[in-house]
Amino acid sequence: SHMALIDKYIDYCVDYNCMINDVNLIAKALKFIGIEAYDHIAQFSENNSRWIIMDLACQKSGVINAVRGSNAPVSELKYIYEHSDSCALICDSLRVINDLEDFLVENKTKFIIYIGNEQIEKKYPFPVFTFDELLNIGKTTDIEISFNVSSYDVATIVYSSGTTGAPKGVMLTH
Repeated sequence: SHMALIDKYIDYCVDYNCMINDVNLIAKALKFIGIEAYDHIAQFSENNSRWIIMDLACQKSGVINAVRGSNAPVSELKYIYEHSDSCALICDSLRVINDLEDFLVENKTKFIIYIGNEQIEKKYPFPVFTFDELLNIGKTTDIEISFNVSSYDVATIVYSSGTTGAPKGVMLTH
């Protein structure tokens, strides 16, 4: 089988069969930890292989992710989280999680999925799942993903940088 993702930064090199297996495991784990189709999750991350897997898992399970790079200003990330009506966060940066912690508590965030490489040293006031933990949850649950996608369903909301004011969200359908 051909290689689908080669990410030398985290030593994650997988072929298409392994990639779709990881997508399916993460989609099952999302449902297991309480996310339903049409829920909104903010995904603040720079481009990497885990970002791709999370994005595809969200699409497979009908979750609408609101995406923006984690290097964006904190004020922008707060705006996007609220504006997109997100209930959880996928993020690759502990700095961003720490900067948003009080804000996320105020907004009743269900959980965070951390897809970065740093060790999590502190206890947060909401559950934090790592990418590997989600893969393991997916392996141990028999939940089925049964999202029947329509081409009119929103798949993702891509936000601009907000250089002319507040960031603008563009809804992209399946």
